[in-house]
Amino acid sequence: MKYGVMILSSETTGPNSDRFNRYLRSFLWIDDIILVIDDLASHEEGSYQWLWHPIGTTVKKGVDLDIRNGKAHVVLRQLYPETLAPSDFIHDYPSNMTWEIHNAPGEDNKGDQPYYSFHLPKRHDRVKGVTALILDPESQPEIERRKGDGWIGVRIKSHGKITDVYINQLADGRIMHMNSWINPDGWNTDAYITALTYSDDKQALQHRPSRHIIIYGSRLRHGNSDPLYSELKKNNKIW
Repeated sequence: MKYGVMILSSETTGPNSDRFNRYLRSFLWIDDIILVIDDLASHEEGSYQWLWHPIGTTVKKGVDLDIRNGKAHVVLRQLYPETLAPSDFIHDYPSNMTWEIHNAPGEDNKGDQPYYSFHLPKRHDRVKGVTALILDPESQPEIERRKGDGWIGVRIKSHGKITDVYINQLADGRIMHMNSWINPDGWNTDAYITALTYSDDKQALQHRPSRHIIIYGSRLRHGNSDPLYSELKKNNKIW
């Protein structure tokens, strides 16, 4: 799976419907980075927390959690709704996420094991969470937070490739009687999540992705060019 792609989504709104009207989690595994995408909306404002239970030696380094267990090494980076405050002087970063370390019973109830709680400084009733699990930290991939009109996303530069991921905020259930069209970087789509991979900068400038992923979408088209994908209903597709 190191240089492939995999999509997995989980819909658990029903079991949590006493507090939430939207409770989704999707995993988008692109090459050596896994994006954990959380789409949450609650009936009332509340304090959202992300709980992470790393096994091994965990050290916070800037906005990252560096996790090592024997020869295994992974970096966890919270991207949305905000990054972690880059230093312990959290009052200098009033909009960033803060963290707490708690203890809970470990594997097979053998001793205590620390886990991390990330949370926002304010209460919300709708949030998007995006976390990157970097499986090859030594390659030092560049991950850029991006956003535009009706969408948020990330740009990943790794192993000579560029991948743009767009998350459509108009396709998250907030509108029901209008189409959810967005135009990130000139791409016209109604997909909930779109991911486009380019082999190099030249290919990106030509808007000719070598791999395109649509999650719950019916069209993908750049400008006035012919559509890369067009259907009468929303589907999930990988090319």
